[in-house]
Amino acid sequence: MAIELDADRLIILTDVGAVQADWGQPTQRPIATISASGFSADDLAEGSMRPKVEAAVRFVEATGRSAVIGALSDGAAVVGGHAGTTICR
Repeated sequence: MAIELDADRLIILTDVGAVQADWGQPTQRPIATISASGFSADDLAEGSMRPKVEAAVRFVEATGRSAVIGALSDGAAVVGGHAGTTICR
């Protein structure tokens, strides 16, 4: 049974401002935008942001629309596309 998604965008609000590359390393940095095809589950530690990014990637692949992950405290900026990490096609 196919599930039809009729959402313009998926927004995941969490306690972290953005998905971080190299989490916990001296080279740690926020990721502003990543393509769904550019993400590998191996890029993130088990737990952490991985389940959120995997859900966002599934949404993008199923709908062709974008998803964004960001901090609840920055909710308006995340929704407006000015904060967080955007996952796109």
